[in-house]
Amino acid sequence: MSGFRWSVANKEIGLLYGVLIGVVFVAWYFRPRPLMVVNGVGITLLAGIHSLKKLRTLLPLERLPRLAQRVVVLLRLASPPAPG
Repeated sequence: MSGFRWSVANKEIGLLYGVLIGVVFVAWYFRPRPLMVVNGVGITLLAGIHSLKKLRTLLPLERLPRLAQRVVVLLRLASPPAPG
């Protein structure tokens, strides 16, 4: 009715995050809990970096909140903004 369609990029992102979520949930039952907490935090960090990378392709650095700008520059996903 609305003409909504999933783009290839949205399908890829959905598949990636779906697999990551599945890995965390399934592994929770088969691995020691302390190890899974470390794995969960690691996967969350990787997913966050991936999200910032994708967001960086959609918006100029100046449009991001200051904290996000600092993280993007720290991770070398962009050059620092020019002073002034």
